[in-house]
Amino acid sequence: MKQLLSEWTTWGVGGPADRFLTPHHLYEAREFIRCCCGEGMDFFVLGGGSNVLVSDRGFRGAVLHTPGLDRMEVACVSGGVEIVAECGLSLRKVFSIAHENGWSGLEFAVAIPGTVGGTLNGNAGSRMGSIGECVEWIEALDVKGVSHRIGRREMDWDYRRCGVDTDTFVFLERCCLKLACSTREEVRRRVSEAAKLRSEQPYAERSAGCVFKNPPGQSAGYLLDQAGCKGLCVGDACVSGRHANFIVNRGNARADDIWNLARLCRERVLRHAGIELEYEVRLIGEFKES
Repeated sequence: MKQLLSEWTTWGVGGPADRFLTPHHLYEAREFIRCCCGEGMDFFVLGGGSNVLVSDRGFRGAVLHTPGLDRMEVACVSGGVEIVAECGLSLRKVFSIAHENGWSGLEFAVAIPGTVGGTLNGNAGSRMGSIGECVEWIEALDVKGVSHRIGRREMDWDYRRCGVDTDTFVFLERCCLKLACSTREEVRRRVSEAAKLRSEQPYAERSAGCVFKNPPGQSAGYLLDQAGCKGLCVGDACVSGRHANFIVNRGNARADDIWNLARLCRERVLRHAGIELEYEVRLIGEFKES
């Protein structure tokens, strides 16, 4: 059935999808994707709704909405624990459990929104680390609907890039995260350190996280700030006054407003610094220039 995607994105924007499913078991998700591939229907996987900008005109295809895939298992291993998590599990839930038990490795994830699957797709992280550093294996579905387990040695993580080939593997099903045993006090100290790095980010407002990737050796937020982007608005879409790499929805912004504001910011940085910023958010559907 058609579903208005603005209900499921953190920016609160996005038109309808032609087909929409929120599965509660991995076999449902696998069958859905096999059907889409068999019919030649475009699809994308939507997790917590951050890091994505969906067009006001919606998406001519199918959407697999993953938050119902939230099972987790924990096992003790030599020197730590292994957490096997389904793709729709909230990263904040995994972080909270690790924090409470003194398991180290996810301290960088403080305040990072979204699901485990979305975090893996973008190798989310901060200056203190990234999710790829914790991954032991991933189970993923290929374009023929066959599930594969990919081990740590077969992965090639990079800045904001998944460790597996996202052209070959279309759906990340589960992963195994290995965390070290530490103490609650040490984990709290590292979490506090990570939180300070994010203190200027406007997580209390409606945003989707950082809009642009950091160029090599540069900070996108700094470049945007120096180009005079803070406070710029198109409709109710505004560049945050706290951090220039965040665009916030101040009320009734449309996806086109956000996209046109992002374009304006890219143009300013290109003129000011000669650097063309690359999007970190995924653009879904068609957008209209103004």
